[in-house]
Amino acid sequence: EQMDECSSASSNDCDQAAICMDSVKGYECLCREGYLDISPHPLAKPGRKCLKLTNECASADLNDCSPNARCIDRPSGYACRCMDDFVDLSPEGAKRPGRVCQQRGEDECAAQSHDCDSAAVCLDTPDGFTCLCPTGFADVSPDPAKKPGRICAQLSLDDDHDQHYENATTVSRAEAAPITNGTGANPCQDY
Repeated sequence: EQMDECSSASSNDCDQAAICMDSVKGYECLCREGYLDISPHPLAKPGRKCLKLTNECASADLNDCSPNARCIDRPSGYACRCMDDFVDLSPEGAKRPGRVCQQRGEDECAAQSHDCDSAAVCLDTPDGFTCLCPTGFADVSPDPAKKPGRICAQLSLDDDHDQHYENATTVSRAEAAPITNGTGANPCQDY
């Protein structure tokens, strides 16, 4: 006589959220609608472990996407993607995109509404612009860490091969204080 393994939960190893189907060879398990089969061997032994699917995109309380991002529901979780005309400034960028989305601003470089030096290269950024002094120029801006490329001085070599800025005070090697390594000896050597 054939045993019905589906008649009692103790007779099979189907997940509680799975449907047990008696068969000639034993039984089969199938995760119910609204559940994802995450069984260790889903092809050979399906329905042994079922995970309730949650649409995290159904409510803003269930996800941490930016209000300016699209929430994309996935079988095991969700993804966020900034809407068009918004720039992704999420701290974890590629790992967790779409958490901080800022509207693209004016392109100050194209509009010529920047304060870069005339020799500097203006680069548009999501939150404004930055200026870079080109090769052959030194950045002598008052605050180059926060506002680079506002004053670019062209570098030149004089007859003694001393590097100096155009229209800047030149100090020769003889006038400069020697650099020492604490012993009084100059670790730098002319080549």
